[in-house]
Amino acid sequence: MARAEHKGEIREQFEDVRNELQKLAGEIRLKIHLAGMDAKDTWNRLEPKIHEVEQRAERATEKVGHELQDMAQDLRARLRRLREEL
Repeated sequence: MARAEHKGEIREQFEDVRNELQKLAGEIRLKIHLAGMDAKDTWNRLEPKIHEVEQRAERATEKVGHELQDMAQDLRARLRRLREEL
């Protein structure tokens, strides 16, 4: 009978370990899922900001380009007048 009791204890210990492993695995799965959701939420907040920065940079480039073009035309006109005066 001692042998049967020992087998029962081993089986019980095995079940305890198995249950603990299953619980840990479930917790890990949940943490991975939540981490994925957090990363996705962070991305969803950041992505529109990336597009906003790109659009602002494009507008700034266009504005500066137009301003430089206007300045160059003005300078060109002044230089031509100066050349004619000389």
